[in-house]
Amino acid sequence: MISPSDDAKLEVLATHYENTFQEISKTLARRDRSFLILVLVLIFFWLRLVMPADVAAATTDLAQNKLGLKYVPKIFVVDSVLWCALLGICTRYFQCTVESNRLYNYIQSIEAELKALFAGAPFTREGDFYSNNYNLFKRWAGFVYTVIFPLFMCITIVVKMVSEIIIRESIANALFDLAICAIVLISIVLFVWRDLIVQFGRKQE
Repeated sequence: MISPSDDAKLEVLATHYENTFQEISKTLARRDRSFLILVLVLIFFWLRLVMPADVAAATTDLAQNKLGLKYVPKIFVVDSVLWCALLGICTRYFQCTVESNRLYNYIQSIEAELKALFAGAPFTREGDFYSNNYNLFKRWAGFVYTVIFPLFMCITIVVKMVSEIIIRESIANALFDLAICAIVLISIVLFVWRDLIVQFGRKQE
């Protein structure tokens, strides 16, 4: 078995650290874009609930006058398209969040190796230093992202789905939307449950 020198270890670890940090930045950018689109879809759902006739008229006007479409799909078809978009963006958002957490754990392990090579030098920007300086606002923001926002999503899609079932514009579309709604709800529950388990595990360490 080859035993690399300290210089070789340092070079490899430094390269891994730099590449991992770049990957974290890219993942966070994708997560933030997904979050923004997700919020826009949820806002549209609430507008459909509060002002259904106005939103339908505005959608028709946009399709005909701005996009120049001769055939304007029914509003419940637009709803189904947005349900599909919600599923895709929601999945992407959760994937990016989980991936960023995984990369943070990995970069912390690299910092621990660097710290050992330099006899305890404080290579802890993403590790101990970050955890020890996790102020009240950051904790609140984390709570909003991991608990309040998923709860808001659940409330929004459940209310929207109940509204579609009551109105019954199209039974086929309602069943299609119901299936997507169930998948999204399961994804939200699994995401929150996983995050709570991760946080509990960190507190036990």
